Amino acid sequence: MALLTCGDCKNEISDSASTCPHCGRLVASKTEKKASMSAGLSIGIILLPVVFAWFTLRSGYSRFA
Repeated sequence: MALLTCGDCKNEISDSASTCPHCGRLVASKTEKKASMSAGLSIGIILLPVVFAWFTLRSGYSRFA
């Protein structure tokens, strides 16, 4: 059981708690954290080839290389 810091009141709370016992703030679940990370990873995977192509297909580069 790990302790987390509440974003509002800065008190330590258990990672298994659904709300902060001091201020009542909802604690983000682990699935919500994974979802936000996977969304950022998906965007990065899509944008990386676009940025790579943009740099390599500028004038002065061969399109057949």
